[in-house]
Amino acid sequence: MKKILVLFFSIVLVGNVLAATDEADIDKNQVEKLKEKVEQQTKKLKDKLEKVVAGFVKEVTDQGFILEDAGEIKVDGQLTRYFKITRGRLTEIERKDFEKGDYIFAVGPELEGGINVLEVYKDERYRTLSGIVVEVDNEESFLRVLTELKTEKIVEVKRNTRKLILTENNFEFERTRFSKIKENDYIIFVYRQEAGEEKKRISAYKILIIPQELIEGLRAEKLK
Repeated sequence: MKKILVLFFSIVLVGNVLAATDEADIDKNQVEKLKEKVEQQTKKLKDKLEKVVAGFVKEVTDQGFILEDAGEIKVDGQLTRYFKITRGRLTEIERKDFEKGDYIFAVGPELEGGINVLEVYKDERYRTLSGIVVEVDNEESFLRVLTELKTEKIVEVKRNTRKLILTENNFEFERTRFSKIKENDYIIFVYRQEAGEEKKRISAYKILIIPQELIEGLRAEKLK
């Protein structure tokens, strides 16, 4: 439906422009300018027809959802469809599958006072940080990390956390174990961001480790 509307407005626009132009006076430059103008107007119309609102669900209501920092969005009981995104795969779900704290984005045409939501996607929002390991707790399997933002994070490393280490031999990442992580190693970690205030303690989805020895070796080589 949206594509049909965009096409319709494009045809109308072309008709109006050509109607105001003497056919005998049209040269190649004018044609190119007309094409550019049509493309620009079509893009504006498409952008106006398709709007996206995203955020964490603060409350699930009878009319739709209330999002943190984005306000209320209303859904249509007959038209709105719901999907879940899991590792790049799309699965259709039902409205009852949503709850407080979910990260969603809603898509639909813009109307007065909001958007007419046609599709709602339930997604997981991930964040990436990096920093220096200042403590390794082998008993509880967590790392205390001073991040590049000068904040401290307690990074839980679970059995299903993907752990990769940069090797000195071929400078490629290989799978490793928690016991291989040491103080002063540089790590990059990915974790699922949740609703509300940013938490100090997080559970890592993936960790990339750059050993301290490797960093010092690279620095020494640079100083030669």
